Amino acid sequence: MKTLPLLLVALVGCAPPCPELCAALDGTPSVVLATGEEEATPVADGSTVDFVQGAQGGYHIEGAAILEGMLASGPSNTFSDPCNPRIDFTVSGPDIGDGWVEVPRQFLPRTDGRADLVAQRVVLDIDGPDVADGATVELAVKVTDTCGQVATALHSVRLHYAGSAVDPDPEE
Repeated sequence: MKTLPLLLVALVGCAPPCPELCAALDGTPSVVLATGEEEATPVADGSTVDFVQGAQGGYHIEGAAILEGMLASGPSNTFSDPCNPRIDFTVSGPDIGDGWVEVPRQFLPRTDGRADLVAQRVVLDIDGPDVADGATVELAVKVTDTCGQVATALHSVRLHYAGSAVDPDPEE
């Protein structure tokens, strides 16, 4: 007798949290891999991608992505909306990995009908900038929306150390 209520709870938990928004989607799901702190700049194979040293001493890329044909955010347009898609960045190369963990994020609408996400600090798992400066790595992004659609993009890029992202003298 106790199994039935547990089974019903499990089945209810499998439904998308935003079925009405999923039904309104039109187009083929796609994601463009990009970088940028304030604006998403698309990345292509062979592109040079800057990485910087952050305030805590680690190194990171400013990851970004442009979505089309996918649920970009929930109806509340807040960071914590359960309908927000999940994004995962990966960096892989000789002696280079990443510290990114897949997380839900709200993509913001663009004027061209797509949506973007910028300023996602993709932490590099490196001992110092010399390890990664000039290295060719695979940079990838995967977005999974709450409707179950998945889009990925992968590019081979060259990393370039652009120095510290921290203002050495904030008073000036």
